[in-house]
Amino acid sequence: MLVGMWRDHREWLVLDAKIAKYESAIGRLDVTTESRMHLIYSDPGQPDRYQWRGHLPANQSWRLSWRIAGKDADYTQVSSTNSEDFFPRVRIDDDGSEMSLHVLIVGKGMSQRIGAATADLLRKYRDQLVIEVIAETETEDYPVDQIVSLLKIRLPESLRQDVVDQFGKFAWQVTDNGTLVHLRLGTDQALEAEEKSEAESDE
Repeated sequence: MLVGMWRDHREWLVLDAKIAKYESAIGRLDVTTESRMHLIYSDPGQPDRYQWRGHLPANQSWRLSWRIAGKDADYTQVSSTNSEDFFPRVRIDDDGSEMSLHVLIVGKGMSQRIGAATADLLRKYRDQLVIEVIAETETEDYPVDQIVSLLKIRLPESLRQDVVDQFGKFAWQVTDNGTLVHLRLGTDQALEAEEKSEAESDE
């Protein structure tokens, strides 16, 4: 009897260790309300690599979109028929001559070449970039009609004059006031409503 109890206890310890290792790698996600989106950032420990662990509510169509230097570049679309966990990943590759953005979410991947001017800014100011990631320290949750900013890579305001001096007087405006890369996640409905509102305000 005691031998059996000890074996069970040892197996639980092994399982707890595996769970701790798993959560250390991809983050511990505390889902409090199934009908809300949840996210927690998990630092992959590598430069130019970003990843999250998340939860998507059921019966929604989602869009992960990105802007590069203020321009809508592309988006990838996924559906959550059932409530499920997901693991969005982003990386930026640079071979010295060409830079590209790669996105993976719910088994779908997309790649986008980063223009030469933006790549030059990312390289030149690499050590001074401000990198903002959502849910960096703990699980955060959001209603399904909220568009969240997953990742923003931008130049600090203090570099404005240097950017203008180095790259020309319109360089700062071209970067969307310093923002070089911006990824956002939201439902189709929320993003379409935003697009409609922006179009109406431009009229």
